[in-house]
Amino acid sequence: MSKEKEKKVVCEYVCLTTEQANQKLEVCGLNCVEEEKKNPVMDFLKRFWGPIPWMLEFAAILEVIAGITAKESVKYIEAAVIIALLIFNAVMSFLHEGKAQKALELLKQRLAVKAKVMRDDKWTILDAKYLVPDDVVLLKMGDFVPADVKILDSNVQLDQSALTGESLPVEAGAGSIAYSGSVVKRGEATGIVVGTGKNSFFGKTAELVKIAKTKSNLSKLIFKIVKYLMAIDFVILAFFLAYGIYNGFPLLDTLVFILVILIAAIPIALPATYTLSTALGAVELSKKGVLTTKLSAIEESAAMTILCSDKTGTLTENKVILEDVTPVDGHTKEELLKYAIMASDAKSQDALDDAIFKVSEPLNIKEDGVRVSFTPFDPATKRTEAVYNVNGQDVHVFKGQPKTIWEMVNSGKDSGYKFEEVETSLATKGERVLAVGTKKGDKLDFLGFLGYMDPERPDSKTLVHELRNLGVRTIMLTGDTAITARTIAGRLDIGDRVCERKELLELSKTKEGEKKLADYDVFGGIYPEDKYSIVKVLQDDGYIVGMTGDGVNDSPALKQAEVGIAVSGSTDVAKAAASIVLTDPGLGDIVSAIKTSREIFQRMATWVLNKIAKTIEISFFTIFGVVLMNYFYHKSPSQSFIITPLLVILLLFTNDFVTMSISTDNVKFSPKPNDWKIKNMVMGSVPMGIFQLIFSFGALAYLLHKNYPTGQIQTIVFLIMVFTGQGVLYLVRTGGYFYKSMPSKLMITATIADFILVSLLAHYGVAGIGGGSPLITPVSWGDILGILIIGVVYLFFVDIVKVWIFKKFNVRP
Repeated sequence: MSKEKEKKVVCEYVCLTTEQANQKLEVCGLNCVEEEKKNPVMDFLKRFWGPIPWMLEFAAILEVIAGITAKESVKYIEAAVIIALLIFNAVMSFLHEGKAQKALELLKQRLAVKAKVMRDDKWTILDAKYLVPDDVVLLKMGDFVPADVKILDSNVQLDQSALTGESLPVEAGAGSIAYSGSVVKRGEATGIVVGTGKNSFFGKTAELVKIAKTKSNLSKLIFKIVKYLMAIDFVILAFFLAYGIYNGFPLLDTLVFILVILIAAIPIALPATYTLSTALGAVELSKKGVLTTKLSAIEESAAMTILCSDKTGTLTENKVILEDVTPVDGHTKEELLKYAIMASDAKSQDALDDAIFKVSEPLNIKEDGVRVSFTPFDPATKRTEAVYNVNGQDVHVFKGQPKTIWEMVNSGKDSGYKFEEVETSLATKGERVLAVGTKKGDKLDFLGFLGYMDPERPDSKTLVHELRNLGVRTIMLTGDTAITARTIAGRLDIGDRVCERKELLELSKTKEGEKKLADYDVFGGIYPEDKYSIVKVLQDDGYIVGMTGDGVNDSPALKQAEVGIAVSGSTDVAKAAASIVLTDPGLGDIVSAIKTSREIFQRMATWVLNKIAKTIEISFFTIFGVVLMNYFYHKSPSQSFIITPLLVILLLFTNDFVTMSISTDNVKFSPKPNDWKIKNMVMGSVPMGIFQLIFSFGALAYLLHKNYPTGQIQTIVFLIMVFTGQGVLYLVRTGGYFYKSMPSKLMITATIADFILVSLLAHYGVAGIGGGSPLITPVSWGDILGILIIGVVYLFFVDIVKVWIFKKFNVRP
């Protein structure tokens, strides 16, 4: 359809002005159904309900009972501190989740469904939520229907499965209603909005694009590691319970101590740390033009090993130029262009059609007759078709894949014309080739070829190399012929091993054949539905696959891939199926996404390594330290606890305070895909925990040898666990020497503040209530500085061993 004719068609509909639309918007409201808002008070209170809060609450109750039975005021203080920890974690979780939710809402707004609407007698793109009744909208293949729309012309095929559960598509013609939330599977039509928001038939427009809430593989793995750590804790604590009962330890004191140690081993900071890290990463990526619809995509990007890249708009500029117009004998360029125009549609904004109009308009070439019908490009038939009435005769015009048009026009007959030679000569220049044919009555005619050039993006070759350096192999998938595909792939240094569709189908018949697919660099001449099969086979072969796409037929492959990437200009369906949406063309944003996701992976790896090492120290040192005091040094049960429940709770405060700053840490992304290897993690963190134990038990033996009072031993043990805990955090955050890697300012600030706070508490102590024993027994500055200096020297020694261990077991890059 010519642009002049499009203007005429547009004027047939009475469209709204901007002023009229704004007035209707005030009356009808936004075209969305408001989500049920959480009650912030109830949301906050829910954080006191669950396994971890129950344990803290139970420990506080036991402390109160112990205070009543033993008449010790210190127990009430310890109960109050436990409650304070419970509230602190609830507040921090509430604030961090709120921050993450705001970040996700910003992403959701940027992923809002768009609609092409006629306002003030011209087409414009608006967020679908601003549509009002009587708006004239354009629906085309791949669009979500943005409101209840009455079809005014043409026929479209709609997928209403999301609304009705019926998988078969339905046909909708003039006068039919296309309900909001449906998907246009085929065709395009103009329609008028008859229902929006709550007044739409199904009222589901607000949820067209959802942020996924599925639990990620990373969080599952972390919880799996923690589960094993807790199992070890339960064994140790069960031993201590039996030991305490056998040796006459007060039961309530023993239970409280066990419960507090167990709480110390639980990843209280995990949900906040993980959610905040991924949410901040999502916000950081959004600033670079990468929108994440599923947070799990961030971690999957870190592990991606193969990127199946569409050619158009990703590797090329998506600026299609009609480079060659090659008619066959007996036809002219002008005639070929005229029929090419007739088989095109201006209002579809198709790049191939626009290129035809751009070449034809200066030559004043126009279509003949009146258009009767138009069938947009269908991937199944590989062509478009238009029917015109020219001087009372129906003329069918076809435009599409050369082989398809040739075989349809010639019906398998050998005309003597070697069309493949012409097609090949154009394809070897890297051009995408289409053909044009006609049917006038019983006469079928092949008119010639159109050679399109879509120039490669200047940065594509560099970015393909950068992906390769990151351990990600690029495979090009395209509907272009194998010859065209090989030429372009060669220019971009992707490779020259090309698999054509016929070979793909043959290889897919056997498992042995499927395993060979990973050997190819390019898949040429394939259909969109073939992309799903390619992705699935690569996944079955053990690869983590990324997939780029933009059309409705790409959506199965986008959804199947671990990292589905909807490129710039994608249809709504592709965006909904993808886990990442790009706002800018090219591979640059994908490279940014990989680097950012690997940085997040490194931060979470720091958390896991640190948690394993700390759990080993807390569990073994606190329990066997009590046994050492009681059995070997013959301390009474009440004098055998090397640390009080109050100090353990304070240890949790100080640990979590610094640990949560991991989400902002400066890290170096890995030069190769990240993979969670539990064995490597354990082999890297367990030695760190053992070195902590050696230092801690050595210090405890020294204190006992020098006959330090129990109160001072408990305070110094508290300092040791704080200092060694922070030291291990700095050790495991890098695979190299810790002093060569600068942490984030927030982490440094949190660590310094932590050291100052615990040092002041240790030196000045906290007096007991009513003249009772002190809650924290004061120690000298000499003791504090001595532990700190010896600890730092010891840290440098452990760092040398750590570098060797991490390198040997490939723990960190």
